[in-house]
Amino acid sequence: MPPRLGAGLRMLAFGDVRYLACFGDQPADFLVSLAPFLVFPLVSFLILVVSGAWLDGTTALCATLCWLLAPPVIAELFCRLWQRDAHWAKFATVMNWSRWLMVLGLLILAVVVEVLHEFNADAIAVPLLAAFAVYSIWLNVFMARSALSLSWGRALVVTLAIGIGTLAVTILPDYQHFPTELAKPPA
Repeated sequence: MPPRLGAGLRMLAFGDVRYLACFGDQPADFLVSLAPFLVFPLVSFLILVVSGAWLDGTTALCATLCWLLAPPVIAELFCRLWQRDAHWAKFATVMNWSRWLMVLGLLILAVVVEVLHEFNADAIAVPLLAAFAVYSIWLNVFMARSALSLSWGRALVVTLAIGIGTLAVTILPDYQHFPTELAKPPA
């Protein structure tokens, strides 16, 4: 990750709106922000295909693509609705890079919970998880508000729509059985 992106993520993590200057606003910037999240799924797909499990590989790759592309697609709908088309590429780019903040936060949280577990302080884990969830929502609302120039209310609507929409297309469908059902001969 280039140093400028690292500085931008630090500013974003603490709610400093100057983070916007550290991210590009071109479609190519958006595509670059997707690349790190495509490497491992593509390698996994190739390994599964070579091992003969092409249906499982295809299913996993499709689920990953849905997880990656649902948020920017949903955001684009709101950008059109509220005449923020010019801001979409920057918002989608920042949204992708911000996933690293969530990964880092979850890693730190896992270590803290494990350390607390060693000291029999399990009661602290639930409040820590709740605090992380609240921070995650705040971060996403802040990003939508600042990158799309929206009110807090509209930014919350975008954030909830992205969360619920992504959940709907990645977790709710039964991805484990869908390709298998397609491959079955008609009865």
